[in-house]
Amino acid sequence: MTHPAQTKTIAHPINTAAHSMDQLLWWVIGISLLLAVSVGSTVQAQPVPMAKTQAAGFYRMMVGNFELTAFSDGTSPKDIAAIMSDPAKVRSEFKKMNLAMPYQSSYNVYLVHTGKELVMIDTGRGGDNGQLLKNLSKSGYAPSQIDAILITHMHGDHVGGLSLAGKRQFPNAVVYASQSEADFWLHTKLEDYENPHWAGNAKRARANVNPYVQAGMFKTFDGPTQLFDGIQSLPTHGHTPGHSAYLMTSQDRSVLFIGDTIHCAEVQFPHPSLTIAYDVKPDHAKAMRVTLFKTASEKGHIIAGPHISFPGLGHLSQQGEGFRWVPVQYQYQVQASE
Repeated sequence: MTHPAQTKTIAHPINTAAHSMDQLLWWVIGISLLLAVSVGSTVQAQPVPMAKTQAAGFYRMMVGNFELTAFSDGTSPKDIAAIMSDPAKVRSEFKKMNLAMPYQSSYNVYLVHTGKELVMIDTGRGGDNGQLLKNLSKSGYAPSQIDAILITHMHGDHVGGLSLAGKRQFPNAVVYASQSEADFWLHTKLEDYENPHWAGNAKRARANVNPYVQAGMFKTFDGPTQLFDGIQSLPTHGHTPGHSAYLMTSQDRSVLFIGDTIHCAEVQFPHPSLTIAYDVKPDHAKAMRVTLFKTASEKGHIIAGPHISFPGLGHLSQQGEGFRWVPVQYQYQVQASE
């Protein structure tokens, strides 16, 4: 009989093997976790680069039975306060709104499809800075499809896109402008301009407009004129001697293309008495701005402004001596608003 104190302990091979397998499993898990952390760290060290590009620069909406497309011709930085009639006022207003200088000036161009004609209002800057032709193509239209171009005035950022190196960029379009605008920029002797800057602008205007004149594709009008069904001109002289606005009406809706009646919406809507150095006749420009804005406010016109942040479309309501600007509501579907 074996005494309990003399009992020997016998090892069990199965238990030892299980313990070894557990150790191996934990070792594999640990290595996997370390690799995961290592891979994650490598991914974080190489972030995805920023795209730094915008979407195609056009916005489309229906106005009654007409299709309206706004095009961005780009933007440019500008010390807007330095060229306004009250620089201190402009800087003060910008500070209140937490807006930084330089101001990003927009350049917008508009296209109306009446169902019969494609009518463009102005052509932007043209050259290397202009983005109109690129965005026009992306929107589904071609320069050769444009039937008419209505010029608000002949400053370079409005007629610059008409021609390039003496060649018409819109080969089938007839260009329209007021007779007084054509007289001032196309027919005045360069030495007769009071301001040397005006002579420089006249040279650029002639380089861009004359190819259409020579091709018999340039027409003028005088005073309020019905140019197409639903589109008429409105004299808004002041910024330039023959500056024109255009009123588009379809069904019970309307858009007023205001040209350079305003350059800085942030301060000139609430303070319409502020003028800009580009105005040929500042007092006339100021009076015309107030009159035009009152009309738009009373009649409910949509405003289309080439220098209002893209797409430059909105409504006005009068507030004291100034006006409140409310952009049109963005609508993804291209259809008439309810």
